[in-house]
Amino acid sequence: MAVPLLARIAVAGPPTARENTMWLLTRLAVDWYDEYRLTTGIDTVAWRAAASECSPQKMLPWYDEQLAAETDERQRRQLRDIRDWVAAGNSPDARWTALCSYDAVLAELPGLLTLFDHGDPRPRTRIAYLTAWFPEAAPTTLPRLLALAEREHEPVAAATALVAVGLVGGPAHAVRVAPYLDSADRLVRWAAATALARIASGSRAGLESALVDRAVAELTAAAAGPAPASCTDYNSGDFHGHIERTLCTLASGTP
Repeated sequence: MAVPLLARIAVAGPPTARENTMWLLTRLAVDWYDEYRLTTGIDTVAWRAAASECSPQKMLPWYDEQLAAETDERQRRQLRDIRDWVAAGNSPDARWTALCSYDAVLAELPGLLTLFDHGDPRPRTRIAYLTAWFPEAAPTTLPRLLALAEREHEPVAAATALVAVGLVGGPAHAVRVAPYLDSADRLVRWAAATALARIASGSRAGLESALVDRAVAELTAAAAGPAPASCTDYNSGDFHGHIERTLCTLASGTP
């Protein structure tokens, strides 16, 4: 697979290629998933459970049964081709194939984390966005995301990191996110409010109501104004659409 090569390009390739390569790695990892789980994060436990039900090991006996029962020679040839393809370690179910791609990027993630310290804010932004979709790596990535938000001067990079903290973090991280509600930059304030809203909607323990109220007030104020000149990649850059979906999720507790 091309993922290891792409990871090497992202870390040590030509400067002009790094940002685009990181974007491609993100698409290979999550494709449509980042859009449909953008306010709640990816539930890899459920994804892995669903994918295991359509793994090649689970699918192969079914194709063997169909092949044994089929009498039409044309249908048998088609079934045999698919059966042999499944026996070679493939699955016709998109959930399984997508997870294989996701795991290929996950395997390269440790080497990509050096981009958090890159001198260019664009690779820093891209690695922050990528790690937002890997909750299983949170013990390693959360300290880096929080450190990036603390030292970052570029608003888009800082905001991307803060939203990522909300997607892979929990109530224990709210205290680190809350101070950014007082940032002078409105995109950073939006990101902090978005992260806190996500933590509040996904946590059984919940957050202090006063902190949630502050986050909602910030999101409401942001919704009433124009979008910033530069936005994050979340929700395909649709600033107001992201706010709407965040507030709906917070109110309903569902994506």
